[in-house]
Amino acid sequence: MDGMKVLEFIIRNPKYVGVLRHAVEWEEAPENRDALGWEALQVHAPRRDVEELIYNGIARITMHSSKFYHFRLVDREEVKASIADFEKMESEGVEEPFTIPDGVFDDVVGHDEAKELFLKALKGERVHFLLLGPPSSAKTLFLLCLERLPKTRYILGSRMSKAGLTDYLITYKPRVVMLDEVDKMEAADYGVLLSLCETGRVTEMLYGKVREEVLDTVVFGCTNTLKEIPPEVVSRFEVLRFRPYTDEEFSDVVVNVLVRRGLDRDVADLITLKVLRDLGSRDPREAIRISKLAKTREEVEEVVGWLKKYR
Repeated sequence: MDGMKVLEFIIRNPKYVGVLRHAVEWEEAPENRDALGWEALQVHAPRRDVEELIYNGIARITMHSSKFYHFRLVDREEVKASIADFEKMESEGVEEPFTIPDGVFDDVVGHDEAKELFLKALKGERVHFLLLGPPSSAKTLFLLCLERLPKTRYILGSRMSKAGLTDYLITYKPRVVMLDEVDKMEAADYGVLLSLCETGRVTEMLYGKVREEVLDTVVFGCTNTLKEIPPEVVSRFEVLRFRPYTDEEFSDVVVNVLVRRGLDRDVADLITLKVLRDLGSRDPREAIRISKLAKTREEVEEVVGWLKKYR
């Protein structure tokens, strides 16, 4: 494993430090030396977080059955070293550089104008965008691309309070914010967003203590509707409307994404077909999740069969 890749993953996703530390402790415990591996609950992580570690080559499946999955770290020593390096960076206040990799939006088929607009906002002066449309659209795919950028933070509007949002922004000082469910934010919470978009200024006043930051943050908001968002908030954004994918567009987009992520073309074709026909979905995230669990045609059939039982 490339240790630098582990460190880069932790920098982008600091919430995984605790999960990885628990995994290291479990694997190094003498009583677990001959065990098959740890389960998600044993490292205090939801299953989707463990899947993300697998996808990024940090963990692997050691055994699975119809009911249980067991995991181990691919390279425990590299993980330990990366956690130590990250904590040193945090203590010394070292900031992660903001670089935009070539082809960052290559997973998105078409929408060349939107790609250029986003790149201009990321490389130049701040302009904020509100992506409007259903989950099964290019809006979702753009989010997946933006997640790979450094100094990017994902925020769910329906789960974030005014105080929580303020603390989050001041603590992490993100260069890019992906604010999902903008339409589900509480009315009192929009003030923080307005200030961030207009001036970049974020201020916290708590028990006589004042913290203030001026951030060079670009906000990519996402919503299914504009109806619940105050007009003064909408006016801070350039609104881009995305329509749902057709079956043909969905197939082209998802196969392109899965192949670019290392999956065999025939397996990618099957996953796409199964998501459309068996699961009745046009959500690229659904296909990507399945690709993390199934690498062969036989595994795809098995995993999709399990998923159908819960629909």
